[in-house]
Amino acid sequence: VIVRIKPEEEEESSFVVVNGNEVTAPGLETSVTAAAVLGPNDGDSQEAVFDALQAELLPHAFDGFSTYMLAYGSTGSGKTHSLFGQ
Repeated sequence: VIVRIKPEEEEESSFVVVNGNEVTAPGLETSVTAAAVLGPNDGDSQEAVFDALQAELLPHAFDGFSTYMLAYGSTGSGKTHSLFGQ
C-alpha cells in the first residue's frame, strides 16, 4: 500500500498526521503503516509516484502476471491526479 496525500486547498485543514510511513487520522485510535507515504509538500511528483509503484508492479507485469492499481478516496481527493497527473 502506498499512500499519497494531496496538497491542501486554502479552505481545507489537514486531517492526517504522517510519521515516517505511518498515517494517523486525529480523533481515531488507529493508524495505517504503508510501504511508502508520498506527502503533499515534499516535492512528490508524478515521477515519485511512478518510482514508488514501478518497482513492485512492472516486474510482475513483464513476467506475464496481471497487475492493478486502485485509487480510493472521496470526490476531489486526488485520485485522477495520482493516476494520470491531471
